[in-house]
Amino acid sequence: MKRQGFFVSFGGILMVVLGGSVIYFGHYAQRDELISDIDERIPVGLFVMGAIMAVSGFLGFIGAVCDSKMLLAIFAFVTLFVWVAVLALGVGLLLLVMNDGYKIERACAIDETTGELQEKLPKRLQTTYDKLWEALTICRTKLPDANSLQECGDFSTDANGHQVWGINFQALYQLAEKKYHCAGFCLDGAPVFGYPNEDGVEVNRANREVPRRACYHQLAERFAAHGALLTGLLLGFSIPLLLSMLAAWWMVCLPPPRKMKGYIHQPDEDEGEEMSDRPTMY
Repeated sequence: MKRQGFFVSFGGILMVVLGGSVIYFGHYAQRDELISDIDERIPVGLFVMGAIMAVSGFLGFIGAVCDSKMLLAIFAFVTLFVWVAVLALGVGLLLLVMNDGYKIERACAIDETTGELQEKLPKRLQTTYDKLWEALTICRTKLPDANSLQECGDFSTDANGHQVWGINFQALYQLAEKKYHCAGFCLDGAPVFGYPNEDGVEVNRANREVPRRACYHQLAERFAAHGALLTGLLLGFSIPLLLSMLAAWWMVCLPPPRKMKGYIHQPDEDEGEEMSDRPTMY
């Protein structure tokens, strides 16, 4: 196998591994409440990209081993497409993270002075908390001792009778209250899910409406950290993709060897010994 063929075959195996990694991180993004709730297309895009990378890597490996220019050409074209798509997805995700994190911080600063939310994402986040708190308040008219939404069961409904479990960002607020001991979005709010405060004090009937610090800063930081991780991985994956693509194009476009004018082949020692051992034909 030629040197560039070895590199392409190694790159093909690496692409299969990287494709599986992208699929895994797509599954991770799907389970991440903030990323999947803000834009459900991110996990889907990672799944599709990982599958294309794995198939392309397999074709590249087979093409390099079999020295098939057709498979190598397919591998080169697909790798070029994947490389551009990975770069675009990584840069786009970075811009999305920076923009939405800025919107959360900026919108909440506006809320403290004007009482209004103007950005779409902060409005959605605030609406979710309002619905959760509304459902808990309604539940307490029927179950006065309920200290958390979990205790409400079938009574976990808003003023329109809609169940609030499973709405956008519900799992995110539950995670934020449990991990960061916060409540509310832009403004301080009372706990909805009954998790202890920063001092470890359990929620009871006496303190269940005591406001806690708002969650917007923690949510913005979480989104930025997770988005930056996915962005770094995507941009890191683009480097071996580029190298494999260049090696594949090298093999596809390299012309076949031509005999030099006036060249006379000189047999080496092993070849000469082999010819001397042959019987002489008369």
